[in-house]
Amino acid sequence: MSGGLDKLADKRVAVIGTGASGIQVVPHLARSARHLYVFQRTPSYIDERGNVPTDPEWVKTLEPGWQKERQRNFHTTAFEAFAPGQPDLVCDGWTEVSRNLAAYLDATDGWAALADPEKFMELREIQDYRAMQRLRDRVEAVVEDERTAQALKPYCRFLCKRPCFNDEYLPTFNRPNVTLVDVSDTKGVERITQKGIIAHGVEHEVDCIIFASGFEITTDLDRRLGIRPFAGRAGPPLYDHWAKGYRTLHGVMSHGFPNQFFTGFLQGGVTASTTAMFEQQAQHIAYIVKETLVRGASTVEPTEEAQDQWVRDRPGDRGRQNRLPTGMHARLLQQRGRAADPLTPGRTLLARFLRPGGPAPGMARHGRDARPRPERLTSPVPHRAPRERNTSCPNSDSTTA
Repeated sequence: MSGGLDKLADKRVAVIGTGASGIQVVPHLARSARHLYVFQRTPSYIDERGNVPTDPEWVKTLEPGWQKERQRNFHTTAFEAFAPGQPDLVCDGWTEVSRNLAAYLDATDGWAALADPEKFMELREIQDYRAMQRLRDRVEAVVEDERTAQALKPYCRFLCKRPCFNDEYLPTFNRPNVTLVDVSDTKGVERITQKGIIAHGVEHEVDCIIFASGFEITTDLDRRLGIRPFAGRAGPPLYDHWAKGYRTLHGVMSHGFPNQFFTGFLQGGVTASTTAMFEQQAQHIAYIVKETLVRGASTVEPTEEAQDQWVRDRPGDRGRQNRLPTGMHARLLQQRGRAADPLTPGRTLLARFLRPGGPAPGMARHGRDARPRPERLTSPVPHRAPRERNTSCPNSDSTTA
């Protein structure tokens, strides 16, 4: 990045938050500001990014369907678990735990352990710890000040916080004009004054505060949407309509609210790639709109019967009345009367994969329409030299735990 921050040269700047947004802005601010204070409640998973140019010759080898295959593979490895012999087409920190677990099972001929859910989770927990310890060791190797390094170490499980990849973030704390303020014991800053920010009873005077404090996902829906009134066709407002739990069809429409479409995590499919999830939802919504127009209608909404059946039939919510805000783990939204794509929630795979007798041979799709996996693409994986599953990927091994 060049330009745009030169007016910060004489400014004391504070950043509150060290999640995905904070990780990206901190290195740039540190290079431009007179002094930067980084207020951290919880350290993030920080791994190297390691971007390199894409090989044009590799691009020429791509076969039709390569992107969808990578999306499926990424979801499986990041949210679920490898099946025996399944390749890792991603090979980065997102897939490290599953990749190394598969390597361990390969090396020990231990795939039969998956028939025992408790044993599987025990083995995965070991690989999870090893991956996170590697991240903590990396912090110690990069950050020079011992106290700062200790504060930057994430003591949590993988995916407890969104993994971040940045080659400049950790070295930034070696700069003399950067101060990390650890507010974990107070669960955040104490208060903001006319002059700055108070933490641990100390006022840090600053000229500018940047809030990288994230977004809300579990607070009340009316607070997050901020739409008032949210009235339907004839019934109660949406917030009252959902007071006892989300009620939708496919997570995109609700009875009584014609032409109102939703995107996000409400009773629809959840994937490791949020962009892929939104693409599927957009395609599904576009299909509904198209069919509405083709049939000569100007409004569309689900019947109450279809909506209620969807809510009753969704895996993972039976017996729990689907109370807010637990609508994230639903089965895949459907498109044109069939499952749109095998990017189902990880819990669905594990429930099937860990059943007595293990998974059905050749199962690639983990929803109701499971069918044999297509042949693996033969084109090489880009960027780093050959990435076959497990040990050829970065931060991989096949040692026994």
